Formats: sequence, C-alpha cells, structure tokens
Amino acid sequence: MNTKEEKLKVALARANMSMSELARRLETSPQNLSTKVKRNTLTDEDMTKIADVLGCEWRSDFYYGG
Repeated sequence: MNTKEEKLKVALARANMSMSELARRLETSPQNLSTKVKRNTLTDEDMTKIADVLGCEWRSDFYYGG
C-alpha cells in the first residue's frame, strides 16, 4: 500500500512540479510542507488542497467493485 508521501511524489512528478513550488502555491513554506509529509501528518483536507493545485482529485474512501 502506498503512503500519502509516495502518492504525493507520483502526483508531483505527473504534474511536473517541485515540492517547493507546491508549497508556494499552497501559501506555506517548503519546510512546513516537507515536515508534514515526512511525519505523515497530512490530513485529507491538506491532500484535497494539494489535489486542487495539481489539477487532480484526492479520494480517501473504500471502493468496492460491483
């Protein structure tokens, strides 16, 4: 299972964006964002804001095929 950090790295690569640029767009410091990522304290609200900046969608639910 991928962590939020791993998923964020993939999303940043797909968006061709650095962590520093993401932090700037989120109006936070790169150090603050990096700390939240490394400590795994990004909330679903944080991830939703990040997804908005990256032009994608964050989902954190259980999905069942049917």
